Parts: sequence; C-alpha cells; structure tokens
Amino acid sequence: MGQREHTYVRLIGMTTFPNPDRCLRCVQKANTMAFQISIPLATKAKSSHCHGKALVSRKPLLKTESRRPTAERWRCKLPQHLRTIANSLGTLDEPQARYMRLIHLADSIPAMSDNELHPSTRVSGCTSISHVEVVMSDDRTVKMRGFSDSMVARGLMAFVILGLDGCTADEVAAVMPLELLEASGLRGSAGPSRMMGLTSILSYVQNKVEMLRSGEKRDHAEKSEKHPMDGRWSGRQGKDVAVLLSGGVDSSVALHQIQESGARPHAFYLKIWLEDELAHLGSCPWEEDMEYAAAVCQQANVKLTDVPFQKAYWDEVVSYTVSEARRGRTPNPDVMCNSRIKFGAFFNRIGRYYDRVATGHYARQTVNPETGLAELRLSADMWKDQTYFLAHLRQEQIAASSFPLGNIPKNEVRELAKAYDLPNKTRKDSQGICFLGKLKFDDFLGHHLGREMGSLVEFETGRELGQHKGFWFFTIGQRRGIGLSGGPWYVVCKDVERNVVYVSKEYHSEKQQRTWFEFETPLWIAGEWPNALGFNGAQTALRVKTRHGPKFHNAVVTRTWAEGGEVELAEGDKGLAPGQFSAFYDDEDRCLGSAVIANDVHLADAPTDIIRRRTSAGKLQGHI
Repeated sequence: MGQREHTYVRLIGMTTFPNPDRCLRCVQKANTMAFQISIPLATKAKSSHCHGKALVSRKPLLKTESRRPTAERWRCKLPQHLRTIANSLGTLDEPQARYMRLIHLADSIPAMSDNELHPSTRVSGCTSISHVEVVMSDDRTVKMRGFSDSMVARGLMAFVILGLDGCTADEVAAVMPLELLEASGLRGSAGPSRMMGLTSILSYVQNKVEMLRSGEKRDHAEKSEKHPMDGRWSGRQGKDVAVLLSGGVDSSVALHQIQESGARPHAFYLKIWLEDELAHLGSCPWEEDMEYAAAVCQQANVKLTDVPFQKAYWDEVVSYTVSEARRGRTPNPDVMCNSRIKFGAFFNRIGRYYDRVATGHYARQTVNPETGLAELRLSADMWKDQTYFLAHLRQEQIAASSFPLGNIPKNEVRELAKAYDLPNKTRKDSQGICFLGKLKFDDFLGHHLGREMGSLVEFETGRELGQHKGFWFFTIGQRRGIGLSGGPWYVVCKDVERNVVYVSKEYHSEKQQRTWFEFETPLWIAGEWPNALGFNGAQTALRVKTRHGPKFHNAVVTRTWAEGGEVELAEGDKGLAPGQFSAFYDDEDRCLGSAVIANDVHLADAPTDIIRRRTSAGKLQGHI
C-alpha cells in the first residue's frame, strides 16, 4: 500500500469546538496540543465553522516526513525582541528551568488593576483568569498590559507582551503559535494547559490588533460582565443554593440531590490552588478537577462559575500553614479552608446572596427548636464523617450551610453516582492536603522554609542517631521519611529551639500514651462556652476527637481561663501534637466546637543532654 499524502495544517486559537468531523479546530480539540495535524487531502475544512480562523496555511506532506520543525526554521520570522526571549527559554535544558524563567518574567509586564478587568479583555481558552489590554499608539505600534491569577500564565503573558511591545500590526499578525512554542522549547516540554494558554494569549492579541487596525468597535453592551449572582432572583418558587464543586464524586452527587429536592443549584468552582511559583515542583491537579466539574454541570444543565480565591487562600490558609510549621506545630489547612474560605471569603463575597451554601461534606446541619440555633451533627456514615473539619465554623456559617450527603453512607453515594451516570462516577477520592494536589508537602515546606540540619535523637536514651533537614518536616507520630535503619522509628516530639527531633521504636508502647493536654482559642458553634463550662474552673464530660476519623475519646474538659482549658482523656493517645485541632461532641451527636492543642505533651520527658555519635564512615544516617 503506497504512502498517503496528507495536508499539513497550522492552527491558531484554542477554544472549545464541538464537531471533529467538520472543522479543523475540532480536530484540534480531539488532539488538543497537536499544533501540526495531518488529515487526508480529501477531507474538506469548513472554515466558516471556525469563524474563518482555523486554516492558516497548508501544504502537502508525506506521512513519513518529520512534522517537527526546528527552532532555526522559525527564527527569522519572529520579531527581534520576541525571538530574544524565545531563545533565552529555548536554550535551557530542563522544563523546570523554563518554568522558573517564566516566573521571573511574570513581574515584568505592566499590570492591570482590578477595576480595569472587563469581559472584553478576558482571554478565552486559559484555565486561569487572564486579561490583556491591547492599544494602538500614535505611531501605529502595539502596546499592552496584562493580568492573570496564575504566575506561570503571567509569565506566558509577559513572553507575548514584552516580545511584541512596539511591533507593528503586520509583525504581530505574522507570528504563529507553533513558531513560538518551537523557538522557546515549550512544545513538548510544557503541559497541554501551558501550551494552550500561550496560544490563547497570542490569538487574543492578534485578533484585538486586527480589530484596532480595521477600526472595528466592540459592542460592550453585548459583552457585559456576568455577575456570579445572575439568575439568583428568578421569581420561581424554591430555594437558590450555591453549590461548591470540587470535581469529585461527593460534591457532584450533592449537586444532583439539591436539584432533585426542587431547589435551584448554582455551581461554583473555587480556584484555591497555589500560585504557580511552585508549578515546577509538581503537576497541576486543578486542570482535571475543573474539567470534571464542568462536565458534571454540563450534564446537569447547570451553569458553572469559576471564582478566583488564590490571594484569599494564601492570606488565610497557606500563610497559616507555613507559620504553624515554622513554629514546630501541626497545622490543619483543611479546617482553615472550610472556616476561612468556603464558608468565609466565598460566603462573604457570593454565598450570602443565596439561601444556602452546599458542599459534599459528610455532616448534618439541624436547627434546635428551643434555641433556634443551627447545630452541626455527625453524619450517617461514621467512617466518612467530616464534622472534625467543620468544627471551626461559627454559628452564622453553620446556619448558612447545607450538607446533602449527611444522611447517605459513602457506598450509597457511589451507587448514586452510577445511577446519575456522572462523568466522574469512577473517580477516586482525593487524598492529602487540599491545596497541594500532587505536590509533596515536604517540597512545599522546603520551598518556603528552606533546610537546616539538626539532630535525630533517640527519645529513651538521648543518643544521636542521625540528622534531619529541619524540624518543620516532621509531625508527631510520623514514621515515613525519617531515614534511620533498625526501625521502625516514629517521631515522638520536637525541640524547636534546638532543632532536635526525638524518635522512638517504642511509640506504640503504653508508656508513650498521654491522657492530658491543654487547649487554646476555642471556637464554640453556639457562640459561647457550653453552659456546663460557663465559668473558670468548671468541668464537664464530653467526647473528643483529636484527629479526623471514627475514633472518639471520652474525656473530662475543664475551663481554666477565658481562652483555654484542659482535657483529661479516659484512654491514652500517643499522637497529640501542638497546633492540632481537637473537636468536642456531646452524647447526642452534636459537634459543639473545636480548639487547638497548645502543648507538646512529650517534650517535658525528653532528654536534654544529647550523646553525640558518629558512624564509622564519619557520617550520620537519617533524613539527609
């Protein structure tokens, strides 16, 4: 069988296209990042379906020929400054180095203020929220400013803006995305969303420049900005519920449960990922999350609105996590995300305009008929119950919440996902800290806190066993990552002032159990201390969770001062760590509130004198 002749197609623009049989851009959608696509010559491209933008150039190409052009091939076609930036990226050997170079570029572009952002400047096709303002100066050259809520996207934007600044309209129009990707080395080394972002930015700039050159005016009335509350007051009976979608099964089933109840769900995806200064450390998990959330909403015929909360998330959650780790404490960013972002910043900005804010948490919200106060109660599934993560919510936050899965066991939620035929019905539950995705927590901490060598010391004897890179990499009860032989070894406590981490092989022994801890900064859902703890010195019996999971401790809680108290556990707990949250419950499955463990209960028993010891090789084992 002879060689088939194919057509070589160059495409610009990265949008969503529905018909891969009729449109070259739809072929691009089917193979998102195939910037050179081979199709049989017999296939006809209907450019009207692509608004006249799909087919830029084509030529015969044998299927056996190489379709990868070299950087030199495009070098002469790029404007000089754009070519200089592209070459500075293209000469770097590692993708991580290119990301870092883009991050350095990100701060170089003239910025747009928040009140200058308008739908007419929004770049479509970017996962991040990105805006570019394009103007034509008196000398008919192009000037631009930009904004993006993603640092890497700002870097890509800077690549285009700085490279094309001062160029003529003809020079801007002549630039092809493939040229840019090849010359910069981003083609094949950057992820699909990064290449899509660069292409979308370039396409937007070129279209805008063409409009300015031809004198075309944009109809701002037609492109007026859509507020997240549009459609909120529809005049129909029933409630309007803001549903927070994560892309996971639980929140997706919650959306359908609300829809079936007769209420009107309004779906929101909160962009709370880390700014992409850390993108070189891991992949971008939010891309897949957003795709699933969008697919679920499309199936349910519900509009999905993505809302940027990166800055608020950094200020309220990430900075808290870094600060607590620096103090040697054990942070819980998921608790803070619920109280400060989902039912905090989101509620204050958007959620308060709706009757309820719903999530896929396994918990129940009820109203006390005697007091009229909202109450947080355990879910029907004790193994999946998530009241521990919600125990730091205030009364007004609980009152505004809705938890559609509170009475449904997890296995039934999975069955409902199959019954609804959800696009994510087989997706696994997410694990780990919410804002990190696939990024390792150690990498995150190392990025922000650095590394400082310290000693790993046996708790029982005081012998130095090895070294570590910083006490902030360890938490009480940790086993993995210690790096000592002859174990298993567990972290017992930390001396923050001396950067010493104490470890033991007898972590599970009875003598390591602790039955007492102090707590501080309690938050009671009812707004005040329980009646039985109404004064200093008062005490009462409660149930206590010291971590997420089905296990409760029977305990006696004593109020010692206005902002704290003590807990005496009926059974020992070996994993008590300062900074860790404890949640309080009564015997009627009500979660009363939470507090923070204040003291390191093991440190007082740790040896202060360290026996320094070297191995025969002159080096210590350990986390090095």
